[in-house]
Amino acid sequence: MLVSVPRQSASGGLYLQAVATPQMEAARKLFEGGVMSTVSIRSITPILIVRAIEPCLEFWQKLGSKVIAQVPRADVIGFLWFSLGEQTVMLQTEDSAEADVKISPKAGGGVVYLDVTDIAAVENTVDPQSIVLPKRVTDYGSTEIWVREPGGNLIGFAQHAE
Repeated sequence: MLVSVPRQSASGGLYLQAVATPQMEAARKLFEGGVMSTVSIRSITPILIVRAIEPCLEFWQKLGSKVIAQVPRADVIGFLWFSLGEQTVMLQTEDSAEADVKISPKAGGGVVYLDVTDIAAVENTVDPQSIVLPKRVTDYGSTEIWVREPGGNLIGFAQHAE
């Protein structure tokens, strides 16, 4: 991130100089010389933070989710990792994330965009009350439906034009 710092010129006038923050300098050094060629990303899995996992289960089960791992926290589910076809999604409660990594974002702030093969099947599966943006065709040719799942996160389903 660049910040503007007031400076005084030799003639006494004021001007703003863009200065890199320590975080920006650290990022620059990390990527110095180009892309990190030794890093190979095998997959990207969103972690959606929710207040409680149990109210979210039916939503994801209707979409065909299969549990990979589940971690209890006290008498509730604190963490859930599941597959949707070849993709995976994780749900974690605020309490569990705070205890686990001490940097938990607030529940309901996530957004996931899912590429699907049949938007009509999605439309027939989700609770109509959860739809926040009805089926539409985007400028780039995708047919989308956006819903708010029970944990408060936005889930976009898109069938791309072929």
